[in-house]
Amino acid sequence: MFGLTVQDIASVCDGRLSTTYHGNEEIHRIVVDSRSAQKGDLFVAYKGNNVDGHDFILNALENGATAALSEKEINDCGDKPIIFVKDTQLAIESIMSAFRLAVDCPVIGITGSVGKTTTKEMISSVLATRLNVCKTDKNLNNLIGVPRSLSGIMEDNDVAVIEMGISIPGEMARLAKMVQPSIMVFTSIGHAHLEYLKSLEGVFKEKTTAIDYMYDDATVIANGDDPYLRKIRCKQNLIFFGTSEDCQVRAENITINDEGHTSFDIVHEFSRIHVEAPVYGRHLVNASLAAAAVGFSFGLSEDNIKEGIGNYQVVGRRGAVVNTGSITLVDDCYNSNLDSCKMSLQSLMDLPGRHVAILGDFLEQGDQSQAQHVEIGDYARNLGFDLVIGIGEYGAFISDIHFRDNVSILPELPKLIQKNDAVLVKASKGVHLEVVSDALKELLL
Repeated sequence: MFGLTVQDIASVCDGRLSTTYHGNEEIHRIVVDSRSAQKGDLFVAYKGNNVDGHDFILNALENGATAALSEKEINDCGDKPIIFVKDTQLAIESIMSAFRLAVDCPVIGITGSVGKTTTKEMISSVLATRLNVCKTDKNLNNLIGVPRSLSGIMEDNDVAVIEMGISIPGEMARLAKMVQPSIMVFTSIGHAHLEYLKSLEGVFKEKTTAIDYMYDDATVIANGDDPYLRKIRCKQNLIFFGTSEDCQVRAENITINDEGHTSFDIVHEFSRIHVEAPVYGRHLVNASLAAAAVGFSFGLSEDNIKEGIGNYQVVGRRGAVVNTGSITLVDDCYNSNLDSCKMSLQSLMDLPGRHVAILGDFLEQGDQSQAQHVEIGDYARNLGFDLVIGIGEYGAFISDIHFRDNVSILPELPKLIQKNDAVLVKASKGVHLEVVSDALKELLL
């Protein structure tokens, strides 16, 4: 977070500096964990449901933090500065908006109901073939995570790639004020967070609020196969990617080989690039197309784009393909909703063997939960799955074969799974199906 000093930060957020402080050091980074604090850091004290960061301000300063942001009066802070504010979250949003104005490098924002992190990683991989990239760490994409991600932009960065996730109305406007995207990428409009956003139209309106915080000469890149994103109308340069004929950046000849690698052609104007992503899933096609669109916008060559897509690596448990020696396991336990689950089911059918789906609950779907779980069960069977298993509160609506939790299925796995099966394990993170994936990795058939 180069360029902003302690005095600057206090000024832009209308904070009051502790009276014992008389210096003016520069702040380099925002942290929320006192254990990771070091020189140049601003420790931001958040009051959570279980832990109050204010209890750790002195620890952060003792560990080396240059300053702290606090809603509470703190004594005995010595000569280390504390900036006192009414609301730490609103203060940090003001600070990051000011910092963003001081940043010269372009910032790419990424949002959508499905594929944000995958797309962020793919875009970063393509841009990194020629540029020095700052990107969101893991999936720090909410009102607390985005400031931390933005604070990582350094003077030598050529571009920043920032993931932006929302769950309730009004959050996208607050994120966009901080990010102020030079390029905004929209992956999809789907069934995530319907508990709060109520409808797909509500998701569309909330997500696309980001465009209101972009300059007219900025660029909007959107999934042209998504019927809601097709409705985007904006002053900015608008680029669609997808498989539809009229998308400016489109995919043709999509295949997934026995190893789970996804290959296809990217077509753009007079270019046709054959690429292979060393990972599984048709969702990788959309992420690659978005990355190619960004790459073309930055003037990258066809070789750069091909290399960047080829360099992509799976993040955590997002569709990792594991050949256990007994089965082909697709470990996709990180997140799930109706749309992403359908895409994962489609992709598994491209792999050889008997097809098995072990599906857990979609969370945060409100009064649509039951209907969505019935729909995904029907969808899997209509695709031709040999076995569909439901786990969790809504597991009984997915399949007649269901288990109440991630533990009760474990002793039954040797009876349910056969050698050479292709098995998808997918659920929302809170269902903790990684326990099932780990057991399948050890299963000998």
